[in-house]
Amino acid sequence: MILIIGASSTVGKAIIPLLLEAGHTLRLSSRDPGKLKTYQTAGVGIVQADLLEKASIERACQGVDQVLMCSHSIIGRGKNASKFVDLDGGRLLIDVARKQGVSHFVYLSALGASTSHSSTFFRHKAQVEAYLKQSGLSYTILRPSAFFLPHTVLHSQAFSQPQLALQEFLAGSKATFFGRGETPHNYVANEDVARFAFIALTDPQAVNQTIEIGGLENLTVREVAEIYSRATGIPKTLNAMPLLIPGLMHLALKPFHPGLSDAMGIAVENDRVPSPFDMTATLKQYPVALTRLEDWVYAQMRERQPVV
Repeated sequence: MILIIGASSTVGKAIIPLLLEAGHTLRLSSRDPGKLKTYQTAGVGIVQADLLEKASIERACQGVDQVLMCSHSIIGRGKNASKFVDLDGGRLLIDVARKQGVSHFVYLSALGASTSHSSTFFRHKAQVEAYLKQSGLSYTILRPSAFFLPHTVLHSQAFSQPQLALQEFLAGSKATFFGRGETPHNYVANEDVARFAFIALTDPQAVNQTIEIGGLENLTVREVAEIYSRATGIPKTLNAMPLLIPGLMHLALKPFHPGLSDAMGIAVENDRVPSPFDMTATLKQYPVALTRLEDWVYAQMRERQPVV
């Protein structure tokens, strides 16, 4: 049985049909199991599990062979802050999995995660990676670049309500971003990350490996807006906000909302520091047909035909 922690995430939802089609028995977990009702079919169990509650994690891990952790709390606050969910929760899940006899643990980290990163979230990811490696568990660490959703949706609601933001952006909402929008970054389809997660759970050559994942393209924000315009036929009005705004928000929010403060800090760094990635080496070892952003946008339009 495979346990998916964060099954209602975009990667969690994308990997469910892949695993079911391959004949795997699944246990899906979420803090709100109601989000997973549509997956309640033969071969699927649904449980409530919270990385802040040890007892719920122990129940979720009972009788499980493998664990996929694809949850995160980058802009959480209070008890749901990244420190408690991503760092402490990640370590707790690893400890429980080891004690319950889980045979393999797949951890969804982030490309560029490092203990010296300027972002608290990326430092937490690196710390959990290190904890997993020394745990004694068989593991695979996945390090994807920025997801198409929400990172290419240049909209104020992209992180708080990504699906709604995508719908409005496809329908013609203006493209809002910080800084010049001329710094290239790598983006990857959420569904492609799920395909690598499937490999991590099923391919023996992925055992005890760290797999870095990106997309086919390194794009600037302005190029992303142009792709959406070309695919939808709707010219995007570019709304470039001064970098001073996220810079000040990063400082002002730190005592009250460290997660959002961290996100603003990442926005500042992203405009200044490029993060391209070359998938040649990864694809040589793990051949996966990757999705271009423009093709992904066309697919989203087909799914939302009445809106566009």
